[in-house]
Amino acid sequence: MSQQSTMSITLAPNATELRLVLIPVDRSRNSERALAWYAGNLAQRRDQVLFVNVSEPPEVSSATQTGLAGAQDVYQRAIGSAIEKGRELAEQVRRRWMEFGMHRAFKEPRFLERLSKDPGPAICQVAKDEGVNLIVIGSRGMSRLKRTFLGSVSEYVLHHAKVPIAIVPPPKQQSLEAIRQASQDTASGDGQE
Repeated sequence: MSQQSTMSITLAPNATELRLVLIPVDRSRNSERALAWYAGNLAQRRDQVLFVNVSEPPEVSSATQTGLAGAQDVYQRAIGSAIEKGRELAEQVRRRWMEFGMHRAFKEPRFLERLSKDPGPAICQVAKDEGVNLIVIGSRGMSRLKRTFLGSVSEYVLHHAKVPIAIVPPPKQQSLEAIRQASQDTASGDGQE
């Protein structure tokens, strides 16, 4: 038995102040779901959205460290490829932003790219450096045992970020299409403010 509840948002007295919202993105459905959930449930006209993608840096081979011929060029090409993939992701996210209708009511989002082997600390550092007010992050919905062995970026952020966090779990019965529709309704003015 599933009932969809509606919630009325009452803006706080200082709700005209800018609210900086950080949404970590990658190429997963989890990050797409976080964006869709934010758009349909939490977005306010005063928000400035900052997307961040944390990519793993290319491995530094021993040849690069010792300066063997060509190894530095290989590493530079790998960095260039990572940057290009980040640009492609930024364009995908911007398209999603447009599909959700967010461009009609919100400022153009900012997009940051970070290179790190550990996304959790990188996301927390961006939140601190940028002075964000809220983080919205998707979760894979792993079991406690898997999180123990594999780690969880959302769990790390939950325990280490110094700002409020909304963790968006995987859908149970509500489809991603329904979330998208709700976000389009919100962006068109229904339920906004």
